[in-house]
Amino acid sequence: MTLTDDGEAMALAARFAPAADFSAKALVKLWPKAEDPDAFAAALLAPALRREGTGSLRLRRVTSLTGLRHLTMLDALSLIECKEVTDFDEVGALTGLTSLHLDNRTGVDDLTPLSALTGLTHLVPYRCRAVEDVTPLLPLSRRGRLDVDTSRISSVAGFGAAFPAPETLSLRGNTRLQDVAQLSGLSRLTALDLGNTGIHDLAGLLDMPSLQRALLPSHLFTAASDGSADPVVAELRARGVTAF
Repeated sequence: MTLTDDGEAMALAARFAPAADFSAKALVKLWPKAEDPDAFAAALLAPALRREGTGSLRLRRVTSLTGLRHLTMLDALSLIECKEVTDFDEVGALTGLTSLHLDNRTGVDDLTPLSALTGLTHLVPYRCRAVEDVTPLLPLSRRGRLDVDTSRISSVAGFGAAFPAPETLSLRGNTRLQDVAQLSGLSRLTALDLGNTGIHDLAGLLDMPSLQRALLPSHLFTAASDGSADPVVAELRARGVTAF
């Protein structure tokens, strides 16, 4: 039997959900099947998450994020292989997030909604292959870890000035990225992954006094005409940086 929800059914369901003892985990599974997922999230899922004191949520292979904006109690969110998701507007409403993991392989190419998440300290937009512009991330200055792997970005302009906090940065797999000088000024950075990028000049790394570990493109270890490593690699190693 199918019921057409005019709002009253959802309100009634919310009223009796605690008595029926629906767990938040069960409701998360029912959420994508709801006739009105926005109302379902607001009236059922959000109260259940609050009741159970749940602050983290992992969504895998969902086709829509409709209603996610109501889950404002979340401080950690992971979106895994959500291939049919087309925008992050609902994510941008969760201003209490401190951790966001996007391993979604979606067609999303606009990170602008994420600029509102100024409390983020851990951001992993991993394998967002349609993304070409990361400037919307520049307001997120509190991040201690940032992984922007396997996208279509060719520039990280502004990173050095915008991010005083990051200690770990990964740009692995961004084959269009060629200029590391834009990272100059990351004084607290201790670990950097530039593996499988198009970078040929490492001079900007010399302005990273806290750097301890650097994973670099393999071609830089035979960059000189005599087949020796890039001079910057040698200097980094002389400083005690593990460069490989």
